[in-house]
Amino acid sequence: MLKSLCAAAVLALAGCASVNPDPFPPEDRTPEVQRHLELLTSFYPGTFDTIEQPKGEGDNDPVKLRIARVWPERKVDFWYYEEYAKSKSLDKPYLQRLIRVGEQKGQMMTAEYALPDPAKVVGGWRNPAEAFAGINPATLQEIPGCRQLMSMQHMTLFNGGTIGTECRAHVPPGAHLISDFFLSSSSRRLWDRGYDKAGNVVWGSADGALETRRMAQTPQ
Repeated sequence: MLKSLCAAAVLALAGCASVNPDPFPPEDRTPEVQRHLELLTSFYPGTFDTIEQPKGEGDNDPVKLRIARVWPERKVDFWYYEEYAKSKSLDKPYLQRLIRVGEQKGQMMTAEYALPDPAKVVGGWRNPAEAFAGINPATLQEIPGCRQLMSMQHMTLFNGGTIGTECRAHVPPGAHLISDFFLSSSSRRLWDRGYDKAGNVVWGSADGALETRRMAQTPQ
């Protein structure tokens, strides 16, 4: 009986150890960073279109990005649904992300969460309240290694990027994702690329970032 109880305790501890802690605990919130987050997240939602860059200096793939806030009633953090689609197939997004923005130990940070059923929320930017009504954010699983550290460069410019090389989201097996971006009230410059073990870009653009302009402050 004692051995059974000990075994159960070990399993319970192992299960607890596997639980990913909340990246944005309430005790980390500070007035200054929260003010910065309010400004930062005001630049998130909207409709973004790519603009052409000099050949070889960036990703010129025509893309439309739509970002909508999800669960706006939550006052402790900010959740956003991002949907990327090629301009010729807007109803078939090639990338969907669920991003949570918050504060950790005095720093602004984002975390990405797995969508339970991505196909069910395609076009969810039109009516996020309806598209995400059946999803409880407390039950969502954070994608390991994909947090991004954010910083304010100027009063209206932010930049950020992945921490380390452990993000495996969206890229082929064996590769890791590196992401960098700049964000302002009118533009979003994104460079997502996946590297294999040899350092070759196997996902995303090897030429450079995707330059987008914010065409509307709401997704359309």
